Amino acid sequence: AQMGEEKKKGGPVKKNKFGGMLKWAKNMMRGSLQDLQTQAASAAKNYIASIEYANERQKKHFEKELPLICKQFEMLERSRMNALYKYLNMLNTLSYEHADPVIKYIEAHKASVTNINPDLDIGDFAANIIRNYGDVPEIEPYTYQLSCQLKDIKAGRFEGNPNSFFFATLEHCMELQSGKHSNLDVPIIVVSMIEAIRNLGGFTVEGIFRLSAKKDDLVRLRKQFDQGIYAVKETSPHVPAGLLKQWLRELAEPLIPTEKYAEAIEIARSKPELQDVQNFVEKLPGINLNVLKHISSMAKEIAAQSAVNKMTFSNLAIVFAPGMLRNPSEDPHEMLENSKYETLFTKFLLQTG
Repeated sequence: AQMGEEKKKGGPVKKNKFGGMLKWAKNMMRGSLQDLQTQAASAAKNYIASIEYANERQKKHFEKELPLICKQFEMLERSRMNALYKYLNMLNTLSYEHADPVIKYIEAHKASVTNINPDLDIGDFAANIIRNYGDVPEIEPYTYQLSCQLKDIKAGRFEGNPNSFFFATLEHCMELQSGKHSNLDVPIIVVSMIEAIRNLGGFTVEGIFRLSAKKDDLVRLRKQFDQGIYAVKETSPHVPAGLLKQWLRELAEPLIPTEKYAEAIEIARSKPELQDVQNFVEKLPGINLNVLKHISSMAKEIAAQSAVNKMTFSNLAIVFAPGMLRNPSEDPHEMLENSKYETLFTKFLLQTG
């Protein structure tokens, strides 16, 4: 009604084109940095999936659907032109019988009909298109064009950081320290965090690894490692303990490689002996085995004092299972069903590693 009155008065009707968008953007900007990182990671993941789907859809269109459409178009044109040929001939026949005065016209008309040739006409049409518009251009696939990768977004590194220990492979972590710490058989973050926990008396602190550290402290220590500063100067053992858990969970490939996940779950289902798990562990890649040995050695020290710290092997397994094993399936039912076997198998790993 207000817009109608303004039109009657001759005044312009103002529309807030971007109000809704700005309101949506402000709402999206609310929340913690972790929320924003999670949203950005989800968007990037959807973006990657869209690129893959677009490439697949484009390939299917040009390789299957478009040739079929062209074939159907050709068949339609042949049918139409054959029908035209038939009925024009019928018209000529009738004209010969009833229209002597227009014989010359009919002869010319018959000659035109005779010259109809679907193969030649369709070929000429295609040739004319190529002359006017050029050859069919080469199909260019869609590409990922963000400046940072999904793993960088998850880590909060929107400009990327190739020197980060987080969201990296174990091999990459070893390469980062190949100069100053080439004598270590595991990434220095493992050695530094375990040493810091021990020096801060963490092995006797109740709930070590189970209780969380302050988020700001974790972010600070994580940033410090990304900058290549490996000396830990914290006052609470929960900070290095929390960062060690984060690092394990964010490895590009879990400590127990994905291709061995099914075997690990099968062992856990079969009520194994410790020797069964030991045989499995001995087949792990060298770096993975070394990291497991460091963590299990620490776990044994902690579990030995469980009367004080309340962290038995079972409690430690609950904490470390997400970093040791990663279910490749996204089926919620399977993930829930396997979680108890992941924890059980991790318990055996900590006891035998």
